[in-house]
Amino acid sequence: MKDNLGCFDWSASFYNETRALPSGLYQDISNSLKETVPLSLSMKCLEIGVGTGRIAHCIANAFSTEVYGVGISQSMLHQCLKNPAVSETLALIAADGNHLPFKSKFDLILTSHVLHQVKDHFQLVGSILNSLSSSGVYIDLNAYIDHEQSLPFKIFYERLLEEGYRHYFKNDSIRKGLKVFFSQRGWIYRELNLKRSYSITINTLVRFLKNKVF
Repeated sequence: MKDNLGCFDWSASFYNETRALPSGLYQDISNSLKETVPLSLSMKCLEIGVGTGRIAHCIANAFSTEVYGVGISQSMLHQCLKNPAVSETLALIAADGNHLPFKSKFDLILTSHVLHQVKDHFQLVGSILNSLSSSGVYIDLNAYIDHEQSLPFKIFYERLLEEGYRHYFKNDSIRKGLKVFFSQRGWIYRELNLKRSYSITINTLVRFLKNKVF
């Protein structure tokens, strides 16, 4: 994932505007977390690859408890702190998910659109499982958005590729591998995918073009 550090730093200031989720999907995520994970005020939660906090505020809304976020981009973590929905409830740490700096265990660890950016996602998942409590839950959240009608996103993605962005695996191949990985270790694997339509406004696109973001 460090291979994409330059891309993360480059896009941090406008990332949320190109990849923001529809408000209804944020609520879907919060509701799904509540349905999937037994709530407890003593729970410790961690998001790996927290970025600008798009998903972290869903965790903060779903759980009134300790929430941590780790990421490799200082620029994105700085943007995350600007989000009032998470700044008071989330402890941010600059760290690599393969080398988590925590001694204590977590009750919930979450990743979202992270595994496909990692050369060895099994190493990352192994690190995650080692950091879970005996009754802990790991969620790899895929909150899909229909970008087919979103020209700005297509342009943004092309610019990411020009900046050196690397996408190592397709999500389907990752899921197939993880099913085997978890079953061999006695873990239960379950998928939960959410999808809504989304588009960037014309005003936002015009502003990006003026600022030469794309």
